[in-house]
Amino acid sequence: MTNADVHTLTGAYVLHALSEDERAAFERHLVACEACTQEVAELDATAGRLGLAVSETPPPALRARVMGRIPNVRQESPLPKPPSRGGGNPGRGRRASR
Repeated sequence: MTNADVHTLTGAYVLHALSEDERAAFERHLVACEACTQEVAELDATAGRLGLAVSETPPPALRARVMGRIPNVRQESPLPKPPSRGGGNPGRGRRASR
């Protein structure tokens, strides 16, 4: 695991979604990384608050309003693909080996 990879594990760590090896490596990283330590504390507090959230039954007319608006809302286009690096056709300009 690279140093960049370990920084992406904060959310999974807070939600106890890491393997034992990943958890151990991340906890070793936490000892020296103030940014990850703070992010873990913040995410842990947020996860705790989400656990206390109360669900409410939406008003009966909400579904009908949402479904009625769907035909009038334009779907966003997918994002364009970023240009490939290296450019061009990798086979172009090469001679076939004999």
